[in-house]
Amino acid sequence: GSEAAISDIQEGDILRILAANRGRTFSTDELIARLRGEGFACEDMLLYVHVSNLRKKLGPAAALLTSSRGIGYALLA
Repeated sequence: GSEAAISDIQEGDILRILAANRGRTFSTDELIARLRGEGFACEDMLLYVHVSNLRKKLGPAAALLTSSRGIGYALLA
């Protein structure tokens, strides 16, 4: 399934954080701070790339992963 296709640990960490907090929007800085706590270091643009790659791997379910320019990312409930 989709979970097996998400082999990148960083992308998996992003998905886990958003899934555990469905419906909550995380600012880019807040999401990076949570990820750094798991040994993840990245800049805003790298986070954008990881989210973009994650969307490709999620296929149709990617519609649930939302982004609001200047606000952040959320996984719809």
